[in-house]
Amino acid sequence: MTGGKHSELTVACLKWGIKYSVDYVNILHDMVRRNLTVPHRFVCLADNPAGIRCETLPIVPDLPTWWGKLTLFGHPIPGRILYFDLDTVIVGNIDGFAAYDGPFCLIKPFYRGRGFASGVMSIGPDFGSHVWDRFARDPRSAIDFCRRHADPPWNHGDQRWLELNVERADYWQDVLPGQLASYKVHCGAGLPVGARVVCFHGKPDPHELADSWVLHHWRVIAPTQAMDGGVSSL
Repeated sequence: MTGGKHSELTVACLKWGIKYSVDYVNILHDMVRRNLTVPHRFVCLADNPAGIRCETLPIVPDLPTWWGKLTLFGHPIPGRILYFDLDTVIVGNIDGFAAYDGPFCLIKPFYRGRGFASGVMSIGPDFGSHVWDRFARDPRSAIDFCRRHADPPWNHGDQRWLELNVERADYWQDVLPGQLASYKVHCGAGLPVGARVVCFHGKPDPHELADSWVLHHWRVIAPTQAMDGGVSSL
């Protein structure tokens, strides 16, 4: 990793269906704005842009749930893409995540310790077109292939497609030691020192918790209060 390359950086997320409300998009947008000091664009891939207070792009039709993430590898957005799942809480400065300038970086699965987890990804401008091209030829067949070749049985989504089509990637846990944490694995005694990003894979979700540090970071500045420096918690 080398610092200083922040041109054409886009921070992206994905909202499909009703599992997560628009609050999740707006809160993530605000957490990024508070914790990323380098110039960037923030875009949400969404099936319904209503209520979303940032730039949106449509999801390729008929790609449900997490599969819409794969469109990012078709590079519909120029430059580097830094992607976050909606169930992410940003608790500190993320300039280090933006500074990564290798081909591809994502999460080493917290439980398996092997394979790929796609909750936080950095996709280089020239990386991974084949990931999308192979999928887009016949998405239904690709999705079925992942189900038939799931490893372990629950791992049959976009992450499995990446494992089957990407030979190597960097892991955030190696690139930025201690800066990425799992709520379930690492936060039993509170927020770990040095953590910048906390992943809420599975349950619970951030809105279901009363941990003081979650309430402090997982919030949005209301437009009417932002001018006065006030903070509104949702």
